[in-house]
Amino acid sequence: MEKRKVNSPVGLFTRFFVFSFVVAIAIIGIIMVKGYSFTIGKIYFTDRGTYLINENNVAVIVVDTTKENKLFKSYSNGDEILVVHGPIMETYPMTTDGFFAIRLEKNAGSYKPDDDVVGFEPNSEDVDDGTEFSVQYIRTDGYHEDAIYPVIKIIRSANELNEYYQQNKEKYNLDSTSGFNSACKKYDDNYFNNQILIIVLLEEGSGSNRHEVKSLTYLDDGSLTINIERTIPEIGTCDMAQWHLLIEPAKGISIDDESKVSVIINTNSE
Repeated sequence: MEKRKVNSPVGLFTRFFVFSFVVAIAIIGIIMVKGYSFTIGKIYFTDRGTYLINENNVAVIVVDTTKENKLFKSYSNGDEILVVHGPIMETYPMTTDGFFAIRLEKNAGSYKPDDDVVGFEPNSEDVDDGTEFSVQYIRTDGYHEDAIYPVIKIIRSANELNEYYQQNKEKYNLDSTSGFNSACKKYDDNYFNNQILIIVLLEEGSGSNRHEVKSLTYLDDGSLTINIERTIPEIGTCDMAQWHLLIEPAKGISIDDESKVSVIINTNSE
């Protein structure tokens, strides 16, 4: 009768090590072939999105692109994780698509980013008139002589947003490399139940210029004024740039059409 082989601790450890090594090599191979990167940092959940704050105190919103949307399930604020992701989009806040995540260290959940974290923004802005809003800024280049900026578009449904994409995807860079598609994933039927989306399209003579929506003023006559601050750095690039500002007004705000929306842009230099 044959004797059964007994797995020694050394043998089990060797097998586990070999298996882990093969898995690591496979993951690295996928990353290299797909052009993905990986970042280690602390995770922080907000209504705006899921932030990953790296060791250099830079925050990036990671969009869950997995089929089940469970990339960060069971994770808590402050957990240190490794995230495999795509290119970081030229948006602010910066955004990337997340494909795989693994927790390296668990946190109690009480973590909150420091005030000096680059790229981290609160969920909404409170202005003097009480109007709340959130904004996503996405660079979507595409030069057109006949366009008169700023371009304003009110979106009232997921279908209207898709129509806007179909009509403008050949004019501007609205594909996955710009971050526009990732930014729009949150605007589903549930979002549009009692909220509109305002798109403001801007053109800049330099890709270094940046914007910040300072306030939204909603008046009794149903009109809305959007105040934007443009910042021009002392040294900038010479490239033209177009930006899509996706503005989310407070729930319940109703605007008849684009003629009721005014955009005021103030410029300052660094």
